[in-house]
Amino acid sequence: MRGACGSSRARFWLRRKDASVLRRSGSREYRNAIEEAPLSVLSANAGREWQIRRVSLAASNPARERPAKISANSLLRQARSRFSPRLIRFLDPKIVPAELPFRGVEFFSLESKRYQSKLDPAGLVRCAILELADEELKFLLAIGAGLRRREIDKLLGRQMDFTHGVIRVEVTEAAALKTEDSRGLCRLTALSTLLRGFRAKAKSEYVAESGQSAGCHH
Repeated sequence: MRGACGSSRARFWLRRKDASVLRRSGSREYRNAIEEAPLSVLSANAGREWQIRRVSLAASNPARERPAKISANSLLRQARSRFSPRLIRFLDPKIVPAELPFRGVEFFSLESKRYQSKLDPAGLVRCAILELADEELKFLLAIGAGLRRREIDKLLGRQMDFTHGVIRVEVTEAAALKTEDSRGLCRLTALSTLLRGFRAKAKSEYVAESGQSAGCHH
């Protein structure tokens, strides 16, 4: 795609048959074909055709149709963001079409975007106890405190405040935050007693390492 923005999303708007042939011929040829396409191919009509084609694959199954619409909306939102005013100013004006890519393409209407979890925490914990062995502590910090994998791996003992029952997610000498919004407090709740046991046996300032050999006994 001529121009720095948009090339990574253009493949979603190529005809499936043509894209399949290009993929079989090799990734370099596939990428070259995308790079050669002008931005004008990303028209509103092309976008609407892609939306309909993508969702039609799941039209016979109501349970799949809604996720397909959510996925289509998400991809369209990402693609459109590549041509926001904040980014478009870095493109050569000569390659920017009069009608910006993806403009005029409407999102699918969805009644509610609220996530409804079907997770079985108790079942996951039982499986973790049986299968994860030395990584059980990491699992408990993930499911019980909601920490990310890197936050768990770099979590220091001093970030655990048992007095107030919280884990302080903050910048340390061991790790930065993924985003500024990641900074905050995570409640320990029922994990507090388990984590106290791990920390009592710790031989490292890293919390996760204290679970590598100690394990939980139930």
